[in-house]
Amino acid sequence: MHRGRLLARLSVTVSPMEPLSELIEHRARDDAAKPFCVFDDARLSFGDLRRRVRRLASGFAALGVRPGDHVAVMLGNHSDHPVVFLALAALGATQIPVNVHLRGLGLEYVIAHSEARALVADERFAPELAPLLPKSSVDLLVWRGTKAPGGPLRSTSLADVEAAGVDSRPGAPDPDRVVSITYTSGTTGPPKGVMLGELPYLMAGHVAGQLADVRAGDVLLTWEPLYHIGGSQVIVACLQHGVPMALLERFTASAFWDAARRHHATQVHYLGGVLGLLLKQPARADDHDHSVRVAWGGGAPAHLWEPFERRFGVRIREAYGMTEAASFTTINQPGVTDGPDHRSSMLERRDLLGRAVGQRRGQRLERGGLLAQCVEEQVGHVAGHAGPDHHPQHREVLSVLGERVRGHEPALLAQASRDVEHGVVLDLRPQREREHG
Repeated sequence: MHRGRLLARLSVTVSPMEPLSELIEHRARDDAAKPFCVFDDARLSFGDLRRRVRRLASGFAALGVRPGDHVAVMLGNHSDHPVVFLALAALGATQIPVNVHLRGLGLEYVIAHSEARALVADERFAPELAPLLPKSSVDLLVWRGTKAPGGPLRSTSLADVEAAGVDSRPGAPDPDRVVSITYTSGTTGPPKGVMLGELPYLMAGHVAGQLADVRAGDVLLTWEPLYHIGGSQVIVACLQHGVPMALLERFTASAFWDAARRHHATQVHYLGGVLGLLLKQPARADDHDHSVRVAWGGGAPAHLWEPFERRFGVRIREAYGMTEAASFTTINQPGVTDGPDHRSSMLERRDLLGRAVGQRRGQRLERGGLLAQCVEEQVGHVAGHAGPDHHPQHREVLSVLGERVRGHEPALLAQASRDVEHGVVLDLRPQREREHG
């Protein structure tokens, strides 16, 4: 794999947050009987989660999976998926979330480019995967379901891996490890592998909790695929807040509100056209008959914002995110950017970034000016706060703020700063490089 073709891992300093391994222990100790994931009629408690994560991590290790190994994961939405996600994170392996809709050359590219040496997949994907594996570096297959044929490769089932493991706490993984390499959609070229460490996931969950206004006793209805950052951030948010996710296999507009009622959901997630699809459903007398307080997500059309809130009696909380930074790229805060006319403001909070603007590797962007003292060839993201008069139609600001920039691109920074009230450049180099440079 040509690592230079991967995006630099987002590595920022944050206020102290419990690492994933500690969160699992914390929840199993204090909330063992409470549900973590509800899928169909199955219920996975926080206590069960710890036991299964421990056994699965141990079972993977017994098969030779080591910290830093690349493990492709092609799983649909079901309660085994978050267990695999957390087990690989606990082991210190780097997982490669694979879009379950990929086929042919697109699927072959991700498996080969990521240099995955192991693969965990639902057995229903065996027909698509089998012809590609001989061309890849994969030497271990773990199937969810019966043991699908592995040919010359080692092949086993997820259930057998877990059964062979032991219920003991694994050693603490490297906090600077790469938790996942998540491939983008590839709309402007070949998909790029975004390298995400543990801190970005912790920040993603933390900000998702802020955005969705998560409180004790809430239930997060989750249809977003868990291979997508929009879904995996909910895994972390539920651990951080001690609340369950009600996991759906897929989004279905006609059954959406019935699912919300059945699970007593208090938050629902949306992306892109989801709000429009829900509004197109025939009006019902029970449109307000649910416990949902907040619809949170990204891409709410301005003309649908208030009609959706009126019809379903929920509050929309809008964010702008991307694979590299999940929902903490932008967020709208109550009383500041509520409503369709001021729905996008860049998140710049000292308690999340752990430092004030103007400090080392966090120089201030003044409106109409340039980024001061930007280090030549320094790679970063521009993150800023749009002023109160900033209108969401000024999309050029959002697109610029979502780009990786280097210190020798003052024109790009100048374009961004015209409509940005203040902001920072986040250093994206791995921690070891930052400490030595």
